[in-house]
Amino acid sequence: MTLAGVKYGIDNARARRDRSGSLDTIRLEADGRGSFSFTFSSARGEMSGRVNVGTEGPPDRRSTSDKEQAAKNQILALARELAQTCE
Repeated sequence: MTLAGVKYGIDNARARRDRSGSLDTIRLEADGRGSFSFTFSSARGEMSGRVNVGTEGPPDRRSTSDKEQAAKNQILALARELAQTCE
């Protein structure tokens, strides 16, 4: 699986069922050097955005899996900041 221009989903790895039985999913799409677009869907609605996981300096030689995990970590941190802002 290459990053350059390839769209892929992580539905199987990140899908879960909530108490109501609906399927929540997050989809990641590499959309440039060091960034990912994401869409989160649940029974309540949908949220989308973009996170940067790139590093400054030499080319990023992390595996695709490591880059995806870094993107998920950034999304989680962003979600926490959003929750704090909404309180």
